[in-house]
Amino acid sequence: MNLTIETIGIIVTVISMILCPIIAHGKGRSAVGWFFGGLFLGGIGLIIVACLSDKNNG
Repeated sequence: MNLTIETIGIIVTVISMILCPIIAHGKGRSAVGWFFGGLFLGGIGLIIVACLSDKNNG
């Protein structure tokens, strides 16, 4: 099976669409907003949401 750059990009985007809202919700951020962040930003969005501060401990 030959994975192309496009296939890897799609896999990373789908993983980001799943993980970004989960991480964002745990940090007190908008899960819906970060779903779209994961959709449009892909792996970069995942890195950004992971680096955000926790709003719950305000």
